[in-house]
Amino acid sequence: MKLTAKSIISKYKFIMLLYFMISTLLTIGQDVSFKPENFPNKEEELLTIVKNLKAATILYENGNNYCEYNLEPLYCKQAQSFYQEALPLFLEAHAFNENNADLNFKIATSYLSGNNKYKALPYFEKIESLNTIPHEDFNLLYAQSLHLNGNWQKL
Repeated sequence: MKLTAKSIISKYKFIMLLYFMISTLLTIGQDVSFKPENFPNKEEELLTIVKNLKAATILYENGNNYCEYNLEPLYCKQAQSFYQEALPLFLEAHAFNENNADLNFKIATSYLSGNNKYKALPYFEKIESLNTIPHEDFNLLYAQSLHLNGNWQKL
């Protein structure tokens, strides 16, 4: 087999295409944390998002602390204000990184605690696509969201 410049370039293109296809497939369905290495060239924006995410998480946990059990905040009226105050900050972080299971779980449960319960479903579905379970009550709350949306096929 004679190697020519054209055959070498052709093989190089094939190898590069194969590399990009495999790396794309490996990143699909992965939980992406809010770390600088996951967001190159976006360090300043990431710092703002992480700062707001920490504030939102404190609000969210304050909501959890208002009620005795993990599932209780969904029905605890006092906790709703904390969840609803945290929600815009969570949604801002979600616009930056939609592939974080914990963030999707917090958004979904915040929606379940308020008047727009039906909005929780896409966030539970995203968690399912990430192939990770961020909380022990995920399956129960996901089923509740499916029920509220009348999605009986997935139950």
